[in-house]
Amino acid sequence: MARSISRTPTASQLPNFSFPHEIAFIAVISAAQLLTQAGLAQSIAPLHVIGDSFGTSNPGQLSWLPAGYSLTVGTFILPAGRWGDLVGHKRLFVVGYFWFAVWSLIAGFSVYARSLVFFAFCRAMQGIGAALLLPNGIAVLGRTYPPGPRKNMVLSLFGATAPGGFVLGAVFTGIFTQLVWWPWAYWVMGMVLALVGIAVIFVVPHMPVVGGRPSFAELDAIGTLVGIAGLILFNFAWNQGPAAGWDEVYVYVLLIVGVALLLAFFWFEWAWAEYPLVPMSSFTTDTRLVFACESMGWASFGIWTYYLW
Repeated sequence: MARSISRTPTASQLPNFSFPHEIAFIAVISAAQLLTQAGLAQSIAPLHVIGDSFGTSNPGQLSWLPAGYSLTVGTFILPAGRWGDLVGHKRLFVVGYFWFAVWSLIAGFSVYARSLVFFAFCRAMQGIGAALLLPNGIAVLGRTYPPGPRKNMVLSLFGATAPGGFVLGAVFTGIFTQLVWWPWAYWVMGMVLALVGIAVIFVVPHMPVVGGRPSFAELDAIGTLVGIAGLILFNFAWNQGPAAGWDEVYVYVLLIVGVALLLAFFWFEWAWAEYPLVPMSSFTTDTRLVFACESMGWASFGIWTYYLW
């Protein structure tokens, strides 16, 4: 088994929360999942209205508005949990909320730049905030509650907010688009994220981190950089191919380089990493089946949502 890293003590007994405090605690943690999925819906529901603001109706170009967000959420989740283990899950959780808030506000103001590329970039930056929130929110719950029915319940509540978050984001973005102006959906999202981030500071208890400054080996910096680069190039090429055309040389070159980097990442994690970001020992037959089902489920979810909205 590969080495594991945990600088935050695991709970051995139920937290000493009052009932209102526990409700607030679960709410601010679960809001991470809810607002992450709401962020995805923000560019799908008013997609063509947003496109009109930037002077385009090209489906390939418009696909980057949800895809840019999804790309960074899926990519930066890979190292975000490790960073939380090393510097503190609560700290990264708060940073995630405020990062998400700032880029949501900028995304709304990007309408004045008249650049679809810049707006797609803002969407990608929003996704980094969501990527910091999700694994660290789960870690905060997991380290607050010891194994048992109560822990199972709070983790289930966290997961159950996902579909509701998407619907909430789509509905309110549609309302703002129809009655006010679509950037208001992003400005309000930013304000809500900032308020919840402030609440986290006071509601989530202090979670001490054991040990000193993380070492280079513990960060698995090489594996992280290679893995992130591979995922970004791989996903970029698959999304850009239908938009630019597969006859464009740079598209399939980026795809080939992305695949090569991903192969290098898995080789490095297996053969060289002292503290692997993705321990190869975790890929049992059961986990591979679960990952395959999840990947096909999420992929089909995005395709059906985008094209049938």
